[in-house]
Amino acid sequence: TICTKSQPNLDNCPFREQPSLKREELCSFQIYAVPQEDSLTMLNTSCQEA
Repeated sequence: TICTKSQPNLDNCPFREQPSLKREELCSFQIYAVPQEDSLTMLNTSCQEA
């Protein structure tokens, strides 16, 4: 997208138009949740080009 991480609203970021800058990734996340403690921990993340 053309948005930067510091922008206040990242919900509606347009995608880049230039083909050389377009890239798709497929990501997988493993999350450990403890609801009674209101706790979430990311155990693993992996991404690869789609």
